[in-house]
Amino acid sequence: MRRYIAGVTVGLLAAVGAVHAEPLTTAGVGLASCEKLARDLDPERGFNHMPNALVYYWVRGYMSAANIATLEGDSAMSIFPNTTRR
Repeated sequence: MRRYIAGVTVGLLAAVGAVHAEPLTTAGVGLASCEKLARDLDPERGFNHMPNALVYYWVRGYMSAANIATLEGDSAMSIFPNTTRR
């Protein structure tokens, strides 16, 4: 019975913690509008501020994907759709 009560308590605490999480950490930076990002970012706090770190990591991932597409020869279709392949 104690294990059951402990499990339920931990589950409730986790649920309450998730409700109070920062919106960018639960919805994803890529889905946020520029207006929302501009309000949430605080450059003076650097990576100690979670939205700053999330945007930085998102941009790095985006650029890595763009580089991979370029190296694999997919750039003509995905990055520059009006160019033709030769």
